[in-house]
Amino acid sequence: MAALIETVKPIVRWGLDRPLRTTVVLTCVSIACLWLVFQPSFFQTETNFAALAPDYEPQVRSLLAGNGFGSFRYPPVFPLILAGLEVASQPTGVDDGHLGALLLLVSAVSGSVLIFLLGERLWGPRWALFCVALWLVYPVFWRLWLQPLSEAPFVVLLLGAFLLFLRSVEPGPVVGTRRLLLTGLVLGLAMLTRPSGIGLPLVFGLYLLFRKGGESLRRRLSSASLLLAGALLAILPWEAHVWRSTDEIIPLSTGGVPTVLDGLTYAVDPSEKRPVWVPESVRNLQWEIHEMSYRELDSIGSIARFLLEKMKETPSAVFQLGAIKAARAWYGTDSGVLDGWHLLFQIPVVTGLFVGIVKTWRRKSTREVGVLIALTVLYFWLITTAALSIVRYMVPALALMVITLPALGQCSRAWMLSRRDEPGDA
Repeated sequence: MAALIETVKPIVRWGLDRPLRTTVVLTCVSIACLWLVFQPSFFQTETNFAALAPDYEPQVRSLLAGNGFGSFRYPPVFPLILAGLEVASQPTGVDDGHLGALLLLVSAVSGSVLIFLLGERLWGPRWALFCVALWLVYPVFWRLWLQPLSEAPFVVLLLGAFLLFLRSVEPGPVVGTRRLLLTGLVLGLAMLTRPSGIGLPLVFGLYLLFRKGGESLRRRLSSASLLLAGALLAILPWEAHVWRSTDEIIPLSTGGVPTVLDGLTYAVDPSEKRPVWVPESVRNLQWEIHEMSYRELDSIGSIARFLLEKMKETPSAVFQLGAIKAARAWYGTDSGVLDGWHLLFQIPVVTGLFVGIVKTWRRKSTREVGVLIALTVLYFWLITTAALSIVRYMVPALALMVITLPALGQCSRAWMLSRRDEPGDA
């Protein structure tokens, strides 16, 4: 054992002295182990990578056939990525599944590096490595690297925007201005990857307006406007294309109504057959919504009016449905299988993550970052609760929450030092 410890010591010392390089190596090794254990199907030569993302496959096939997107069910970035992999596989002779694996590895490494850089800003390099380790061992994130999901590039874009934003609010008006515009552009790309990001520029903009940075209101309004302008600049080409194709203004995609209806009928939808328990009153309410879907309930406004009417008739059922959806956002799965075990696992983990946010918020040197993370987490919680309440949709928020966990260690260390400095008993 002593010999093993002596062998490991220089490796650990090397890793701590070169934390960024260690982040990349640790991520590559972790993803390789994950692939060896789970053996994802994209490594099989007969498997088409885009086919593993069935929701996006119709758009991919339409793009490859030269017919455009075919529909506006999803925004353009992820279908373009999947189509690009197939196009690239032909001249290179590399199977598109292997190219897809490389894409997922790049996403994982990029996410780890951004987690490290964010953690380093708050806690220093060693605690930042701790954040990276949590990001890699937390099972909720593993699906990002085992299956083509739009959450993988979305998380990278969100973390990148978050880092740019923190750097943009540092002293230096010229650099800050450029970075704010770039932050908006990155947030716009995130919106074009997953429509759930549609409100992120507003979250960041409101933070700029109300932050206590000693700046004038005019300066804060200018900063928020720059960020929003960057986001609009990114999405305008897509919106113009949608307008030309449909003569309608569609906010990012047409998936809003189907996603909300799916979230309101998740326990009774016969096409899904999810083994999910809900109270009888909630099940009856979900059946009623399912029967009215896409006829009477064909818009967000009609859904909202229906729920307001049901609030007068059966308020307890509506409140229970909302409470269950809010809770399921932290542990629910699309299939509903093993949700009970997920709940037991997530209770202590999510509790620790929330405590980490509170500690980060209360710590003077990290207070502003804690506020922004709390606002972003609240935003994703509301969006996920309104849509299909599954923990996969909370992954972007959880990635940010991981960065706050070292606050628990920092507070414990401070408490131990204060106890050590106390005078002994007489």
